[in-house]
Amino acid sequence: MTIEEKIRMTARCLKALAHPTRLQIVAVLADKEMSVQQMTQSLNLSQSSMSQHLNLLKDRNALHSRREGSQVFYRVRDKKILKLIDLMHEIFGSPKR
Repeated sequence: MTIEEKIRMTARCLKALAHPTRLQIVAVLADKEMSVQQMTQSLNLSQSSMSQHLNLLKDRNALHSRREGSQVFYRVRDKKILKLIDLMHEIFGSPKR
């Protein structure tokens, strides 16, 4: 992979995280796996909106999903993503998750 390809891929991933709702989703998944229904209730989002955000985060390899019957469960794919968010909070002065 060339440096240009790495830069483009990194930019795509950071853009996926650069939305308050998606950061909230990652935050609620920091310590546990949750179903779409649980996250929808926890974050007070519509099923449609939640699905769009989850699909984008999954497409960018930030989340992993698994199906159990009719439910889909999500978790953070790599804990380094949480470290990256904490580092951004530290640099830019936001409170920790």
